[in-house]
Amino acid sequence: MEENTVLIEKTSKHLKKYELFSILTLFITIFAGLGLMYVNLNIAFCVWGLSLISFFAFCAVKVKIWWNHG
Repeated sequence: MEENTVLIEKTSKHLKKYELFSILTLFITIFAGLGLMYVNLNIAFCVWGLSLISFFAFCAVKVKIWWNHG
């Protein structure tokens, strides 16, 4: 019983790191896109596309956490 608890804690810590990384990239790309709107609108749209990808990554990590830990 003890080994399963340790395994869940280890996977939980790794998934929390992935969640933090994906949410940080989401906010960084959103704010970078807003800043790049003044420079070039096409580049801003590309950066917002990256923020869409990081949003999907965040959702995938949340689903993975839900799937593993209920």
